Amino acid sequence: MSDATTARERDSFFSPKSDVAFKLIFGDAKYIEILLDLLKAILGLSDEEFEEIEILDPHLLREGRNDKMGIVDIRLKTRAGKMIHIEIQIQPKSDFEKRVVFYQAKMIAKQLGKGDDYSAMRQVISIIIADYDLFPGSESYHNRFTMIAPESGLKFGDMQEIHTLELKKLPKEWDGTSLHAWMQFFCAKSKEELNMIAENHPATKIGEAVIRWSYFSQDETARIISDAEEMHRMDMAVERRAARAEGREEGLQEGREEGREEGREEGLEAGRQEGREEGLEAGRQEGRNRAMEDVARKALADGVPVEMIQGFTGLDIEAIRGLL
Repeated sequence: MSDATTARERDSFFSPKSDVAFKLIFGDAKYIEILLDLLKAILGLSDEEFEEIEILDPHLLREGRNDKMGIVDIRLKTRAGKMIHIEIQIQPKSDFEKRVVFYQAKMIAKQLGKGDDYSAMRQVISIIIADYDLFPGSESYHNRFTMIAPESGLKFGDMQEIHTLELKKLPKEWDGTSLHAWMQFFCAKSKEELNMIAENHPATKIGEAVIRWSYFSQDETARIISDAEEMHRMDMAVERRAARAEGREEGLQEGREEGREEGREEGLEAGRQEGREEGLEAGRQEGRNRAMEDVARKALADGVPVEMIQGFTGLDIEAIRGLL
């Protein structure tokens, strides 16, 4: 195989860590054994815990276009009632820790109905797979967080647990765990790499995941959506850089004009920052809407059902039909 052919294949590679691939491979209840194998590798829970498991969001719908947490890739409940959410993040997100805590709080609060007591509450576990450094000062690719007193090590219950997996920190050499093998799966950059990982780890369900990946990598609609999400991420990155540059220039200019009055300058800086953040968020939302409308139009042209398009884009049914 020539270098040019290899380069073309890599450029068109349907990465298993993309949002679309992740949902299609792990979010289908008919193939739940693949998801269970991944969860067992991450959480180390017993087989009995996973005897009865329910995917709570089988259609992978957004919670709402304006939801603070955006897309939660997969939510599920174990036999003992533990609530798990697992998501993959390709690019850095602001206030990462606060966002995860916020979503966990929502998951806990939703467990209780009117008149229920606290005994009905069950553990909430978040799993974040990130393709960037979450904690620059740490070399570990897998971290598990719970509520523990730092001085005594005393544990404050087990209601909340957070697992982070940083793909950029994955050691090149296999560490002997199925978790490492699964993270290699997400890091793969070619079909050959995926097949090799599956062959090297026959005790896992990675081989089945590769089969699912192979099927969807040939699906035109999945590729359209994946390409649109990648273009959207790139557009947002360009907009963020431009906004930062513009903000710095505005700050310097206004700073020169406003003079040295410290109190006034602090107030102006706070106002400028708030205005920039509001403008950026409005721009991001408008960009997301435009990107998802383009995806919807292409999917409609391919004959994809409206309900399925809603699941991928988060657009209203009527808005999608209005694109016909």
